[in-house]
Amino acid sequence: MNSIFIESIEYIGENYYYKNDKLKKGVNIVLGENKHGKTTFTYLIMYVLGFNIESFKKNCDDKIAEITNDKENYISIKINISNEIYILKRKIGDNVISIIQEGDVKILPIKRNNTLFKKDDEIFSDWLMKKLNINLIKVENIFSSEHYLNFDDLFRFSYYDQETNKKQMISNFGLNNNIVKNSSQMKKFIFETILSNQNSKFYKKQKEVKELENKIKDKKAELRFKKDIYEYVSANIISEVDNFSKQKIKNKISILQTQKNNLINLPNSISEKKNYLDALKDDVAEINKKIFTYKEKEDELNLELKNARRLNKIERKEIKSLEILSELPNIYEDNENQCPICGKDIIIEKDKCICGNNIELDLFHFIYTKEDYIDILKSKVSVNKTTKQVIKDLEIEIEDIKRKIEESNKKIDKLLNSIDKINEDIITPDVEVSIKEINSEIAILDDLYLRLTMIEDENASLENINKDILKLEESLNTKKSELRDLEIKKYEMLEESLKLFETTLNKYLDRYYKALGENHEYKIKLNRDYLPIRGNHIPHSELTEIKIFYYLTILKLSINNNNITYPKLLIIDTIKDHGIDIKRLEKILEIICEFDDSDCQILMTSGYEEFNNLEDRYSDLVIERIGKLKLLKKR
Repeated sequence: MNSIFIESIEYIGENYYYKNDKLKKGVNIVLGENKHGKTTFTYLIMYVLGFNIESFKKNCDDKIAEITNDKENYISIKINISNEIYILKRKIGDNVISIIQEGDVKILPIKRNNTLFKKDDEIFSDWLMKKLNINLIKVENIFSSEHYLNFDDLFRFSYYDQETNKKQMISNFGLNNNIVKNSSQMKKFIFETILSNQNSKFYKKQKEVKELENKIKDKKAELRFKKDIYEYVSANIISEVDNFSKQKIKNKISILQTQKNNLINLPNSISEKKNYLDALKDDVAEINKKIFTYKEKEDELNLELKNARRLNKIERKEIKSLEILSELPNIYEDNENQCPICGKDIIIEKDKCICGNNIELDLFHFIYTKEDYIDILKSKVSVNKTTKQVIKDLEIEIEDIKRKIEESNKKIDKLLNSIDKINEDIITPDVEVSIKEINSEIAILDDLYLRLTMIEDENASLENINKDILKLEESLNTKKSELRDLEIKKYEMLEESLKLFETTLNKYLDRYYKALGENHEYKIKLNRDYLPIRGNHIPHSELTEIKIFYYLTILKLSINNNNITYPKLLIIDTIKDHGIDIKRLEKILEIICEFDDSDCQILMTSGYEEFNNLEDRYSDLVIERIGKLKLLKKR
């Protein structure tokens, strides 16, 4: 758990002021005579931490006049929580506290039921508990009330005051007879929370379990409500929709809507219908003309395509021959006018080979060189590509013409259907009646569709709620199991801490009484309310010693064990009491002063008399010496 260390305190008013910035870790002692301001010092701190201080009110019998008669007065303290510095500021009479850190200001109410704030809003105690790493615990089953464990509850074991009866041990300071806070159940709960951090974890988990149980309860209530709606909606519908589906209904509505639109779009008079019919027939004739034109164009294109394909065939044959010729040797490479056999001049007749036979090729193999044939081949291939592209373009154009013819035929079919319908309608006596009948049927189907949708939606909602309940129940079972484990750990740790508490308390008492030269053979035990007892009771004369060591024991345990939920801050407002002599006070103060080297802070007020013999040893622990003048200085 994180700790609180106060570094400075300041009071500012129109008439009075006070400042002390000497506060440190360890033991801090304020010395002064009675009625000079020792208690005022502790009250200033307690007030800024959110406590109610009756002495700061004008109607109090024991009021502090320097404060109640002052104006525009406030108190501020500098605190260190886990190496984070905050300034806490509270005006006298205000029920809000300002939290200042590096220029940022946060103002929070002290009371959860402050009318200026909503119940669920954060209060100062919530902020401080969070900074101390303490979970917000809801305390239940105390007079059937609702109470959250606040910082002032925990701090009842951090403030040793003069007002609380010694028999009660735990401080009642600032409670104003609050029945809940003064109850034994509440005191036990606070003590358990301090001695076991598992207490905080347990009640946090318990809160989670209860929240889940409430969610499940709400979900089941919602499920019952939804079931009632589902049963109500479906009761009179199921029989009507047994033979229907939503899709079937939609399809039937679509057909009826088309029929309705056709009727609406028809001309209302026979004469108009005939005129409309003639116009449709003209449209058919016009489209037929277009079809005729398209077919003529198609025939032309087919002829062109036929010729192009024939030309392509010839070109491919020529290309093939040229490919063969380009691979043959040219025997006329030396002298193309001489016979390659005898060497005599030759005369080649037109369209004749040198052998005298008719030539079937357009080219003469033995006339051109091999390179010539290759060039001719390339030219022919290029021409053939053009022919192929022409064929492709013609095929595309023909397909486009066919598409246009097909679309035109579809238009004609559609027009002919319309013509047929109009011809039928010409002899139909009452179109309006037909439309009304269709509207009536559509309305019935729409209502049926809507009710089917409602049934489906409600059924889906029921399924989703059931799924949610199952998930929540699974989570609840897990958290209940975790809660059982935490409960075991809580009581195990509490039992261990209680034993350690009794052991530590008795060690302090043994040491104390031995230092006094007195026998201390008995052992202190804690009763069911966690109050110290010796047998059945404790003698009144020993209450002061036992009470202060009771508080020191908690502080000691928190220093040695981080599982102790304690802020490591102890304020002691004068131990001196009737029946306890100076020697005993000195021995107690000696033990208290040993905490100076510990990771904690003790703010203690003391009179000069009881501290007189310790002055030489512990003078460096004194942070304030109140002289003849009171703590609050007049401006």
